[in-house]
Amino acid sequence: MEHPTPEPKREEHMTAEGWKRTHRDFKTIRDGQRHVLRWTAHGTSLMPVTIVKEQRK
Repeated sequence: MEHPTPEPKREEHMTAEGWKRTHRDFKTIRDGQRHVLRWTAHGTSLMPVTIVKEQRK
């Protein structure tokens, strides 16, 4: 039986304003690193967040 390859580690990029607008039920800070709850192929998952000055195009 083959095991599917794991998804590459994903990281969310958002502005400080985007972090502020995200409802508290969907964000957390663990060990000083910000995380947001996102839907993945395997269900929901906490993804690390990098704060950027402007939203990427």
